[in-house]
Amino acid sequence: MKKPIKTVGSIFIIIMISKLLGQYRESVFASLYGTGSESAAYMAASQIPLNFFDIILGMAIVSAFVPVFNEYRELKGEGEANTFAGKFIGAVFLISFIVSVLGVVFSSTLIHIIVGGFADDIDTAKLASTLLKILFPSMMFTAIAYCYAGILQSYGEFKIPAAMSIVSNAVAIIYMFFLNSRFGIIGVAVSMLAGWILQLAILVIPLAKRHYKFNISLDFRDEGMKKVYKLALPIFLSSWVQPFNVMFNLHLASFLNDGQAVSALSYANRLYLIIASVFTTSVTNVILPELSRLFVQGEKKECAFITQNSVKAAILFLLPVTMLFVVFRVPIIEIIYQRGAFDSNSTYLTSTALLYYSFGMLGYGIQEVMNKSFYSMQKSKIPMRTAFLTIAVNVVLSFVLSKFMGIGGLALAASVAATAGGIVLMIFMKKENCLFSFKNIIICFVKGFIAVIASAIATVFVYNLIAFLSLKGILWKLGVLGICGIVCVVVYVAVLVLLKTEELMHLRRGNN
Repeated sequence: MKKPIKTVGSIFIIIMISKLLGQYRESVFASLYGTGSESAAYMAASQIPLNFFDIILGMAIVSAFVPVFNEYRELKGEGEANTFAGKFIGAVFLISFIVSVLGVVFSSTLIHIIVGGFADDIDTAKLASTLLKILFPSMMFTAIAYCYAGILQSYGEFKIPAAMSIVSNAVAIIYMFFLNSRFGIIGVAVSMLAGWILQLAILVIPLAKRHYKFNISLDFRDEGMKKVYKLALPIFLSSWVQPFNVMFNLHLASFLNDGQAVSALSYANRLYLIIASVFTTSVTNVILPELSRLFVQGEKKECAFITQNSVKAAILFLLPVTMLFVVFRVPIIEIIYQRGAFDSNSTYLTSTALLYYSFGMLGYGIQEVMNKSFYSMQKSKIPMRTAFLTIAVNVVLSFVLSKFMGIGGLALAASVAATAGGIVLMIFMKKENCLFSFKNIIICFVKGFIAVIASAIATVFVYNLIAFLSLKGILWKLGVLGICGIVCVVVYVAVLVLLKTEELMHLRRGNN
């Protein structure tokens, strides 16, 4: 128990550093471009190739390739596993190359379809198309980087894959500080593409040290590839949830607030995902290879135990974060973004989106954990069915709620869809593995909810107690939020201890 806890803890710290650097990159970008037309064009162009990658390859690489690669290692040895990896990477590169070329050729058409609200602003639409041409080739480097990261994680090396995005964030930040005034928004796109190329480069060195053979080839009829096809199709479909919902909401947002809702929604979504994805990535990157091996060995009880505890950890971690985002959304946005071109109106739009996105944070975390658990069991059809449900929920609610709530309705629709998906996946898991305990998860949630309500009361009391000083400045606001955060954590943990929460006892024993 001790080693997994330390592994997840160290990965959490690395990913948190990476995400904070990414958020700082977003803050610098916001100060330069705010929520204006250039910002909207870049946000749209940067999300399209990323979402295309997620739809076509992202989840299939992580969730189909890793289990089969580990199965080869367990049953056929390292040599056969590496040969299979070379064939898989060859196929991934070919697909990503074709999609990138098509994306560049039809960039204007994609912009017209996905962000139709830009049709009334020819200059913004033209700029978005140009930026999309620059950013689409990043799919190729992203795809291979994901493959190499999966191989390293299977070897037990989690820190380097977790740290790779630090490179791309650093490149973009350096550009915006020193070269943005000369090359502008076009250079931002070029710096992001360069960052992805460097991310791939830093994964090659640790693989070479492990004597991995970089033998990329093509063999679509290989036995391992056929197994990937079987797993990948349902994964393709189930992985559409997040990117499809993002692009659909992006389309609706382009018609709101003169297009400013596109940038505001993107800023809020990225900030909310920083925290949610830091936790879920830290956990799922560790449990996916482990669950894959346990499944091959027939350890059904241990699989249920790891999955159940991962869900409970998500509950206990994400509940207080959700509360802090809901209560302090405005000062959080002011501290992170409000400067330069990012004005008070931008803060209002972004904080509104953050409020309603926050309600789906726990659902998102649970959904990610459950998806990885099903993929490790090679039961990818279950997440696929759930994906259709969540997409349908998001589409219907987005249409309805955006008419009454504007940008907040789009964020709330995504949150309800994520929560529904997480609950449905847990119900399916109980049917698949009777050892998975719903009762223990409900008890954990009730205790966490009681603790977070107590911490919310204490935190708001402290905030109101010191707010009367009415001092201005970012450092003062940051200090106030820091104090409130400490109060929140102390009260939250204290109440969990008083309630004799089982998970804290496990954590304590794991560290001893």
